[in-house]
Amino acid sequence: MSTFVGFSCLRSSSSLTGVLRFQGQITGARSSSTTLDWITGSARCFSLRATSRSHDIGRTALLTGHASIPLWRSPPARSQCQRRTLFGRKSQPVLTEYVHLPADYKDAEGLPFRKDADLDWPETNRIFPGMSSMTPDRAIRLLKILHGRRVAGTLDDPSLRVNTKMYSQLEIEKALKYLRREVPVDEILNAGLRAEDELRELEAGLTAKESDSAESPPTEAEGVDVEQQQKKEDTRSIYGDSILDKIREANIARAEAEAKAEAEQRKKEEEAAAQNWGGLTSYDHSLHRGLHPKQLEHYEAATSDLEAPPEIPRWRVLLPTTAFVATLLVSLYLMVNYVAPPRPGSTFEANATVGAILLLNVGMFIAWKRVRLWRYLNRHFILDFVTPRPHQILTAMLTHQDPRHLLKTMFALVVGGSLLIPEIGPAPFVATYIASGVCGFLATMYTHVARGMLVYMFGASSAGFGVICAYFWLYRFDGFKILGLPPDPMQGVQGLGFIGLLISFFALVPMVRRQGGNVDWTSHLVGMLTGIGCAALMEGQWKANKISHELEEKTKDTT
Repeated sequence: MSTFVGFSCLRSSSSLTGVLRFQGQITGARSSSTTLDWITGSARCFSLRATSRSHDIGRTALLTGHASIPLWRSPPARSQCQRRTLFGRKSQPVLTEYVHLPADYKDAEGLPFRKDADLDWPETNRIFPGMSSMTPDRAIRLLKILHGRRVAGTLDDPSLRVNTKMYSQLEIEKALKYLRREVPVDEILNAGLRAEDELRELEAGLTAKESDSAESPPTEAEGVDVEQQQKKEDTRSIYGDSILDKIREANIARAEAEAKAEAEQRKKEEEAAAQNWGGLTSYDHSLHRGLHPKQLEHYEAATSDLEAPPEIPRWRVLLPTTAFVATLLVSLYLMVNYVAPPRPGSTFEANATVGAILLLNVGMFIAWKRVRLWRYLNRHFILDFVTPRPHQILTAMLTHQDPRHLLKTMFALVVGGSLLIPEIGPAPFVATYIASGVCGFLATMYTHVARGMLVYMFGASSAGFGVICAYFWLYRFDGFKILGLPPDPMQGVQGLGFIGLLISFFALVPMVRRQGGNVDWTSHLVGMLTGIGCAALMEGQWKANKISHELEEKTKDTT
């Protein structure tokens, strides 16, 4: 009976050449106790020494076979046909051996685990069943990192876990199970080769250090304190820093650099967000001119003397404004249902109502040009998230930053007023306008205060979008033609289509593109939904008034 003893790693240096030379000699080493077969597939190479009971000297051979492969080794890969493409993207090779590890390998990037490294949703679900949070992009990144660690021999290195800390242990186990089934890699062999390389580099560093100290020994005559020099060296080990320590320090430095870059990027986003909210355009510094000394005095008087936000619980910041908005909405509801119910309005009423709101906004825009009023306007006509006053959520709708923003908001007001007031009357229109504006402000205030983003806010974009969506909701199934298009007999775009376009362009697109300080998509979206809700509440009375008005017209025609 033969007994297998010994285990050594196969290197790609001189030992690999010797094994290849010995390959031709092992064919004659067959005996009754040992059987040698040629290696097929992706079997691993390791040295085994065969000895008999009579202690005869055996020969080193390359052995294969399913019976001799341990459980921790990956099974042979399935045979695949070689595919070639013309004018296509060149596929990257799949590396499985440590000796082929590229010099620019990074653990955070990993290595390709197959020629076509793309995954689709069905394949991702097969690899990670029951994990809805695992997207194809996250799966590809995790598989690349783990495959790179298997090849580099760093699968169990705790210092590299920072690159996979966003994945759960179950996800990592599923990924390793898939890789070990589909991409066989001798993980223990690669880990052993890496350890040998690190030991060799450590020995070379110690030898160079000893030679340098022998060539120029420090002496007291040269003013070198030997004891202080020894204290400055690393005291963790008498042999100095190991390669693993250096790798760990490099990873820590890289993680700190990434964290610093993320913090800077987050700070830039917060600064951009603090410039402008409420559907406003970003602050244009070219519009700002130098202040006169007298103007500078008013500017300093209007500026808060707080050096840092006060330590106030978030619920105390949100509760007063929320209570004010709730009271305001209840008052508007009672006014619309009992004081001035919806009724068809005239063109004169529409023009008068829109003109009054327009004059208020233009007058406030002119007031902001007077520096003497800055202190008062800053206190009462800007919604401040640090120390908000409840009434600011209503008065901030009258404040605008520059003429372009004022024109955009007033255009939405004119369009919505000219369409909605003839249908429901001036009082319900004003109620819808105010409700859409304050609800949009309140939603943005909640999202930012909850995240600790203490900024300021003003504008009336959400109010304008709210009244426009309210009109199209009343005619949501009717077709609208623009300049006579589309021609008959087609009915045109339904009101729901216009609502979808407004929500897409002014809410969903900015949300997907992450336009932080440029467009307040939260206020826009909530303002549109509030306008639709107001229209739904008034729809019953509006239909009744419309039917009665049609009956009156028919009666007049018959008489």
